[in-house]
Amino acid sequence: MPPATAHAGRRVEARAADGPPALMRRLREHTAAVHAATEALPLMHRLLSAYPSGEDYRCYLHALHGVYAALEPALYAAVPQRLRSELGIAPKLPALLQDLQALHVADPHPAGAAAIGSMPKPDRCARVHPLLKAAEPRRTASALGGLYVLEGSTLGGQLIARRLKHNRRASSGSGPDGPSPTPPALPTAFLEFRNRHAAGDWRRFGSVLSAWAAARPGTEQAMLDGALGTFESVHAALADAGTAAGPGAGPGRASTDASALP
Repeated sequence: MPPATAHAGRRVEARAADGPPALMRRLREHTAAVHAATEALPLMHRLLSAYPSGEDYRCYLHALHGVYAALEPALYAAVPQRLRSELGIAPKLPALLQDLQALHVADPHPAGAAAIGSMPKPDRCARVHPLLKAAEPRRTASALGGLYVLEGSTLGGQLIARRLKHNRRASSGSGPDGPSPTPPALPTAFLEFRNRHAAGDWRRFGSVLSAWAAARPGTEQAMLDGALGTFESVHAALADAGTAAGPGAGPGRASTDASALP
């Protein structure tokens, strides 16, 4: 997810093309259960509400950084450069690091995990890494499944960015002591990655992915496994982050309205 979620973006995906390729439908169906479980997590419930808090946003970025740092370089290394260009993708980890640094996280790398409290456990991505050691073309197929999840997460990220901006504007106004200052803007380089970079659209990604798999019979299951393993890694990271934040983190003022999700 995602993620998620930022993985709420799977619903954007469903609307992004009329009649998505069969492989994209199967990927969505194969990850549907963990996608739903990710959206139902307390942290995601608060983050996708009408009034997400800055603290929940920090927890979210910390959790995703742990997954992206552990997986994204390995996934990209398993996919040839030419295919990455055709897919229209670019690494998101630098944008995540930029946002964390803007939030004054002194050390967002695993060595600083004790201070941050949201880095992945050593076995968090254990299901994915073995898939990337398989013989070709299954290795590339597994990586493409993982990138399906990471790319899909950027779709829902745009919704979260809009919610954060709305909450910032709503936090300013007149109070008993006069006008309230507008809170400083939160960094959203990761959430708005697709708006700020010349990345290909989701239909292009799906078409290239499907064409690659069609030319290599027998690779679909490896792609499905890579997608599921990556989504499960995202889910576990966000679940731990929500637990660390505690039930009182964030305003929690509204339940997530499913109709408002992308």
